[in-house]
Amino acid sequence: MANECSFIPKGTRIEDRYVESVDKNSFNAYVKIGLEFQICDSAKKTVQPEEIKNLASLPFSEQLRKYQELAETGEIPTGSELVEVVPPTEYASPPTHGSGYDDNVHFFVTRQYVAYQKQIVIFAPFSAFAPGSADNERFVTALSPSVQQIRMTETEHPTLLSQATTWSTLKGRPSLARPLSLTSSNRHQISSQPQRPQRMMRNPNRSPHPQKGGNGRGNPYGHGKKRKRKYQDQEN
Repeated sequence: MANECSFIPKGTRIEDRYVESVDKNSFNAYVKIGLEFQICDSAKKTVQPEEIKNLASLPFSEQLRKYQELAETGEIPTGSELVEVVPPTEYASPPTHGSGYDDNVHFFVTRQYVAYQKQIVIFAPFSAFAPGSADNERFVTALSPSVQQIRMTETEHPTLLSQATTWSTLKGRPSLARPLSLTSSNRHQISSQPQRPQRMMRNPNRSPHPQKGGNGRGNPYGHGKKRKRKYQDQEN
């Protein structure tokens, strides 16, 4: 989803989940994602930071960033550890053709490059990338050629969009490192900037179907606070 649309836009929804056991110690998890085509296309075409911030789904983007940190460090950071990213003064050059892969593979590598650069905007402070600012101009200048190249390749080779498994099953496919400004070793806390409002997530311990006499939080007896107070009185 993040690569197809260049980031995960608002309006993305999880419609179904499926878990497949591999062995007693591991499993594969799948989700069915729903999204309007027009929203994805708008996200993919834009190179304007203001539009990227408005279109991006922050909760999904944060979850993706946690998975990226897990792959690199072996640990999943908490929400408070996903601090804002300082915009770089210089962007890495777009990927070029390497030995051993063709135009199709280069398309997927370039798409990954674009997704990483847009993550920088999504996690930057509110004051960064203001229209007309140096940050804004640097980003648009650095990203525009790659976005245009992706659009041209999709037009010339439409089967790329329907045969994404070509990339996922490719042996020895080239990898692309995340920008340094996104990695855990280069995160920078900006306490003076206002924090983005966090979307409230449903309590995973809360049952959507309370038992009779219960309180909706997995307590079949109900009145959870009163029982807790009773235990405290016994201890005292």
